[in-house]
Amino acid sequence: MHRYRKNNGFRKRFLGEEKKVSKFYFTIITTCYNRADTLVDTMESVFNQTFKDFEYIVMDANSTDGTIELLRDYSEKFEGKMKYYSGPDKGMYDAINKAISCAEGKYISILNSDDYYSHTTLEKVYRCSKNSEKPMIVYGDIMRVTKDKIPIYRHYFSYSRIENKIPFGHPSMFVPKIVYDKEGTYDLRYFAADAYFQEKLYQNRDLYEWYISNEIFTFMREGGASDDKKNRKRRLNEIVDIDVRFRNKNYLISKVKAYLGDYARRVKGKLPYKIQKKLYCMYRQEQINEKI
Repeated sequence: MHRYRKNNGFRKRFLGEEKKVSKFYFTIITTCYNRADTLVDTMESVFNQTFKDFEYIVMDANSTDGTIELLRDYSEKFEGKMKYYSGPDKGMYDAINKAISCAEGKYISILNSDDYYSHTTLEKVYRCSKNSEKPMIVYGDIMRVTKDKIPIYRHYFSYSRIENKIPFGHPSMFVPKIVYDKEGTYDLRYFAADAYFQEKLYQNRDLYEWYISNEIFTFMREGGASDDKKNRKRRLNEIVDIDVRFRNKNYLISKVKAYLGDYARRVKGKLPYKIQKKLYCMYRQEQINEKI
């Protein structure tokens, strides 16, 4: 694990602020539209968490494939800990922002409707964050998998990687509600709104404590919206613009690095997973235990 703590620059706006009592420790948010084929795995991964102090909010965009019926059934299974809404929105991040506005958890995490957690994810985040002195942002690794849950490659994170690139693991990011209250929610002008939000956090990094786990938090299926060729290009271009705007980097160099990095990830995904695992062990210099 990597723990980053910096005490200088803790702005006065946080000092002496009255602590708000949260009803839950976690709020998990999922947005969906016609994802009945994958949503069951997502909801089951939340339901089966070993740590139970959470609420689950699902925002549906008027699905027509049986998703609403699934949500109705699962809301009963969660016995009052799950809320779902179905109606029009202006896109995924608009739905997320609406859910954040009514969230009652101390920590908020966004779980996409084709992704799923390790069954111990919430417990791991709770253990590392419960005694934090400042608002703590928590990250874990992401395992990219096929539609049939076969491992493709592993996204690993360290503070040095966060310092040099954006975005950095949004599907495995846990953010205190107070941070959203201070920084604002997701900017709907961006397709890569997660990258813009994370860069704002990085620019104000002295305000927060950062905890980066070396364990897998989230399993991310291929084939999501960001994997579409047109969407991937749009996302990469926005990430380059954000990088240049906030970090004063050369546009051409930033663009070349972004596209080469994207290409390298796709090539890496074609390698046999055993080879990827060996490369990962060389990076971590420790054995991986994926029995989670």
